[in-house]
Amino acid sequence: MRSISSYVSESVAFTPAIVEATKSFARSKPWRGTLSVRKEKFQNFHTAMCQACEVKSELVFVHIPGLRRSAGSVVAGRLMLAENKLSAVTYLYWFAELIYGRQPDQQMTFAVNLFKQRFPRSFAACDVSGPLVR
Repeated sequence: MRSISSYVSESVAFTPAIVEATKSFARSKPWRGTLSVRKEKFQNFHTAMCQACEVKSELVFVHIPGLRRSAGSVVAGRLMLAENKLSAVTYLYWFAELIYGRQPDQQMTFAVNLFKQRFPRSFAACDVSGPLVR
């Protein structure tokens, strides 16, 4: 299994619309606030990303009892995200499936590099030596 650091590339570029949507999300400080406030920030980001990528998708939050790490999936065009462990990287990984289809390497490249570019301090604090961003 590849380490997260192997996906990092300075040559990955994003459209101006994706950059602007992600900048706005980062400025909202999505890790702060009550659960309902955080979910609203993710929902606003999802709406902006769907517009930026011309994708139609609903963001659905689910509660998974006992969850210890973030989780998500795409089911019939709906992005499902575990509300009890909201993660920008997990969101970006699953959003990338809406763009590229089920291509795990492409999804991880998109998620890791966009997170690194728009959340540089958070990325620097992460352990990316293994298969998960921690």
